[in-house]
Amino acid sequence: MKEMERKPQAGAVLISEPFMNDNHFSRCIVWLVQHSDTGSVGFKLNDPSGFVMNELMDDFPTGFEVFEGGPVNADNLFFIHRHPGIARSEEVLPGLYWSGDFDQVKLLASAGLLLPDEIRLFGGYSGWGAGQLEAEMESGSWLITAGTPELIFGNASQQWATALRSLEADKHWMIHAPRNIQWN
Repeated sequence: MKEMERKPQAGAVLISEPFMNDNHFSRCIVWLVQHSDTGSVGFKLNDPSGFVMNELMDDFPTGFEVFEGGPVNADNLFFIHRHPGIARSEEVLPGLYWSGDFDQVKLLASAGLLLPDEIRLFGGYSGWGAGQLEAEMESGSWLITAGTPELIFGNASQQWATALRSLEADKHWMIHAPRNIQWN
């Protein structure tokens, strides 16, 4: 898959450049679920928090990992999923949703009708004000590719490299770049 037009849009995946000097976004990918003239909202897909949901909420079944979605509203829970029947969800791409009725999520998960590989839970989100993301992209902080179910729900430890591999071959060197250019 080739790099998308360098314009953010809902459904796109942002890929941080390898030398980004921001602890929140170093070597991460962010799935944009909303983008407009007023700003953007997305979730870091490859930053596990180290928690599972049942450690944070007693009545949630085991096995549902929680990720750090970004530095905004980190004390709030957000989610993306692949379950078309969850009320009040917003479809971002065909078959890929964000948000919805969390009580219904708990019921479906408890009944085994919503599996851990069909949902990703986040503490916080990544947000940009009007023009902020475009400015960061213009400065080279972010690359952009199309969101796919395989990338969005892929193995977190491999997602950044997988996203880079989805771009033109001339970007693949970034996978092996040191975190600090001075280490080279």
